[in-house]
Amino acid sequence: MGKPKRPLWKFLQWGCLTTLVLLFVASGAFYTFLMPLYEVNEDEERFSLFNNYIQLNGKHGFFKIGDETIFMNSSQEKFNGRYDTAEKNIGLLTVHFSDAQVEVFPSSDASLHWTCSIGIRTDESLVDDKNAKQLIINLQKSPFSQCRLEVPLHLQIAITGVNLNGKFHQMNYPLDINAQIGKISLQVKPELNYNFDIYPLSVQNGNFLSSKAANAYPIKIQLIDGEVKSL
Repeated sequence: MGKPKRPLWKFLQWGCLTTLVLLFVASGAFYTFLMPLYEVNEDEERFSLFNNYIQLNGKHGFFKIGDETIFMNSSQEKFNGRYDTAEKNIGLLTVHFSDAQVEVFPSSDASLHWTCSIGIRTDESLVDDKNAKQLIINLQKSPFSQCRLEVPLHLQIAITGVNLNGKFHQMNYPLDINAQIGKISLQVKPELNYNFDIYPLSVQNGNFLSSKAANAYPIKIQLIDGEVKSL
């Protein structure tokens, strides 16, 4: 009986060893991503799993999985409104938030419309039109808000906050987004020109062509982490 070939035996040994090392590294990375496995905050009546990937918040009345937030009907509060931006000579809409899901559509008239669901309602006014030519919707103290905005033609939009899941449909408006974490989806109109400024480039997942035309809509997006893609 012949002896086994040592080169083949060594190859199998190294292959098994490499596989074990890769499995160990992958397990460690997966474990780190999911840590802590669970967390309980009695003051906030909050229970979370897998490093906050799944959250149940009894105090604020919501259940969250990943980017999706579901409010308990008993805790969800409506916040709706309409504003005639042309009559009040408003050229800029600013939205402040802590954690929000926002969808923006072109308005069917000359007014701004908003339909929101918020988990917390404070005594402070959520709408401020005291600044010249600017309307402010402040949702910073109403975390995990969900809003649908319908904006009139050419109204500039500035959105600032921490965690934003935003979808922007048929953009015919200038847009400025500044968020720490963002999942941003943009729908351009082929007949319009845009000038994109997305930073850092690593968050960009799509081919956004910029134009230097004078009528190009400026689209500025700054994130620390997240993704910007086509809708």
